[in-house]
Amino acid sequence: MQISKPFAINETVGRTDNEENIFPQKNKADEKSRFFMICDGTGRRRNGETASNIVCESFSSFLKNTPPDNFDETLFDRALNFAFDELDKKSDKNETTPKTGTTLAFLYLNNKQAFMAHIGNSRIYHLRTNDMGEVCILYQSTDHFMVEDLPKTGEVSEDNAVRSPKKRIVTRLMQPHLKKCCKAEIHITPYIQAGDRFFICSDGVIESLTNERLCAIAGKKNGDEAMINAIQALCKNHSRDNFSAWLISVVEGIEPAEEKSPEPPKPATPPKDKDKEPSAGTNKKSRKSYFITLALTCVLLGLGAYFLHLKKQEEIHTQMPAETSVEPLLVEPLLVEQPFEESLYDEESSDDMPDEELLSNEPSSEEPLFDEPLPVEPPPVKPATVKPAKPAKPTPVKTPSLKPPSNKSSVHEEDEHQYLDDSEKPLRFYWD
Repeated sequence: MQISKPFAINETVGRTDNEENIFPQKNKADEKSRFFMICDGTGRRRNGETASNIVCESFSSFLKNTPPDNFDETLFDRALNFAFDELDKKSDKNETTPKTGTTLAFLYLNNKQAFMAHIGNSRIYHLRTNDMGEVCILYQSTDHFMVEDLPKTGEVSEDNAVRSPKKRIVTRLMQPHLKKCCKAEIHITPYIQAGDRFFICSDGVIESLTNERLCAIAGKKNGDEAMINAIQALCKNHSRDNFSAWLISVVEGIEPAEEKSPEPPKPATPPKDKDKEPSAGTNKKSRKSYFITLALTCVLLGLGAYFLHLKKQEEIHTQMPAETSVEPLLVEPLLVEQPFEESLYDEESSDDMPDEELLSNEPSSEEPLFDEPLPVEPPPVKPATVKPAKPAKPTPVKTPSLKPPSNKSSVHEEDEHQYLDDSEKPLRFYWD
């Protein structure tokens, strides 16, 4: 990365002493300069000037022998701690005057990145011209005022912070003998293009220069020296405080390390059309291979599911108890006494055949079925006696006169012809 000659402002307005210090000193920076600082001291008498001078000298002595490409955030933190230590050494711990302090606006440029850090209300701007020729602000640091910091912590709302009489109190300063040193707010960007501008300034410049006016002055394309002179004239007419600023323009930018990755080697005579897009045949082959892979995957999944099912069935059969298995059983026939059946004995044969012959027809066995067989005789059956009931008086049946006489005999007459013997005639009972 290369820069053009930097331009600086460091002026006093209405005061005999200047509490603001810049590094490098005015008219001593050139194209080889890599870091720039503005420190705005606070405190009565010469305390602010002393604090800003100590911080500038501490950073310059700590970083003067550092190669530019070796600078990083860790090295900045070490330089910041060294500056706090120098403030503690060179300030009186028992002084009765208000504690001294200073702000910090720091810019470091190398071939890797642009490193920006600030403490307090000194600002840093990163400007770039877009394709329409308009100057835009890519980055602007945030002032460490109470009106800015308190709403972030949630202690005070934004409306109350704006109306507060203490809204312009600076919440971060580099001061000696602090129990806990404040940290700088850091911004790092590797995207730097030719034509970019970095502008760092104190609060005296901010009094007269708004963001819109800064972009308008930078867009006139009159050069860096004309731009810094216009800002200086504007601050002399409207600022009530001392003002200081640095303007650094980039001649040759840098690209991020990711974009500098080596490209793969190209063939000696590559076909132009094939480098841009794959051919239709290549697309067809890729689709065909995709469908083949998908089909094979489905087949493998189906086979896996089938074998898993077989394995589960085999496990179920092996886990079944032996009692559940059905096997043919050989049952020996048992000799059971046959129940008495009337059909085995005919009335005629029973009278003529003696008991011995009947017994001889039964199956013989070497061993008797019972130890002591007992004769079983059926109980005698008593003939049923039916007492005839007293005959009831017959009730005359009146027949309608319209019915013609029938030649058929009555029910009683029909029964007499059906039954030849009186013994077979059934008994009939009649009652009212």
